Amino acid sequence: MRRIAIRMGLGAAVLGYLIWALLRPPTGGSALPTPAGGTSVPGIARNGERASVPAPADPTPAVAPTLLLGAGRVTRGTVIAASGFGFAPREPLRLWRQDPFGTRTLLTVTRADEHGAFAGLGITVADRWPNGMQTLTIEGVTSQRRATARFVLVGSPPAGVPDTYAGKPFSAVSFSGGGFGPYEEVDVYFDSIATSALGRFTADGTGTVHITGIRVPMAAPGSHAFVLLGEQSRAPVRVPYSVLPFSPWIGLSAYAPQPEQAIGVTGHDFAPGETVAIFLGPMQGRPIATARAGSDGQFRLEPAVVIPYDRRGPLQVVAVGTISQTVAAADLTVRPYTPTVQLSRYAGPPGTTFRIRGQGFARSEDVQVALGEGDHPLVTVLRTDARGYLSSDRPLRIPSTASPGRITVNVEGAHSRAPTSVTFAITPPISR
Repeated sequence: MRRIAIRMGLGAAVLGYLIWALLRPPTGGSALPTPAGGTSVPGIARNGERASVPAPADPTPAVAPTLLLGAGRVTRGTVIAASGFGFAPREPLRLWRQDPFGTRTLLTVTRADEHGAFAGLGITVADRWPNGMQTLTIEGVTSQRRATARFVLVGSPPAGVPDTYAGKPFSAVSFSGGGFGPYEEVDVYFDSIATSALGRFTADGTGTVHITGIRVPMAAPGSHAFVLLGEQSRAPVRVPYSVLPFSPWIGLSAYAPQPEQAIGVTGHDFAPGETVAIFLGPMQGRPIATARAGSDGQFRLEPAVVIPYDRRGPLQVVAVGTISQTVAAADLTVRPYTPTVQLSRYAGPPGTTFRIRGQGFARSEDVQVALGEGDHPLVTVLRTDARGYLSSDRPLRIPSTASPGRITVNVEGAHSRAPTSVTFAITPPISR
């Protein structure tokens, strides 16, 4: 029996060897079958080389992406604090806003930290955003994960801001306002809505209104206000405004003129377009001239006034605007006439004739010509021309009875009242 058992064990061994020999792979073949597509199995040797093991991708976060806001109901100008988590580590994040009308706007771009979270992101609620539900969406650029949060922009009162808070009447002012209804009509008043509107403007789709070209009405200097009133909102917006006074001043072309001299006047800082009345001395009776200020409040009148022939010494030119009712004045000093005369000859015996010429007298005035000192006799009366020039039409004569020596030719105008004289030398008579 023992021999039979030995024979059966040897037979089983031989059979096992034959089966192994038939089924083993050829020499030099792969130790393990290759997957379809020829891709090596990671970590398994092939042809004697060690296959590389690729780095694993970022793991999908275990928590759902979440966006947290620091407020649920806000007004314009509020800064909302935003934070979130559940994104891929260090991936870029985009924050979008969608308004109640479906308009989607990119607000900002930030980045997650190494834990896939972010914090401290400030979102300023702009004046142009419309009222109602606002939807914020944060999305990961790499993971494409998204989180959404909402807040309500409540109807904050309308507001307006001018480009300047002070100016003179008739100056232009512009405003920017927000908080009105979409496409709402907005009227602009000055001081009170009981007055006539200065203009009407239309808000845009976000309730923002841009007002340009409003002129400051004529008003007393001091504190005033523009009033913006929406046709539907009916919530008056009072914008403080200080009206500044006009400070007009004038300049003269001459400050030391003579009588009958024409001078020009220039004015500055009057009300645009107003009529300016010009006086010599006190503002009594009718003005001697008028001028109209331009859009810049300036005027130039050349000539403006003529100094009267009988004025001497200090004199004031006064200008007052008919709208601004503000007085401007400039002082001048009127110099006296300074006439001069010349003779056709300055020496000769008794009976000598001569002609007289002069200038610097009053225009078209009578001029008396006399000889000698004291109660000297009147020789003649001459008349100046329109320029104040004097010329004798006929010769004057030295009396034949005059003694040799010097005699004074005295000349004085009836208006100029500025005596002048010239000396004539009487020589001894010629012997015959």
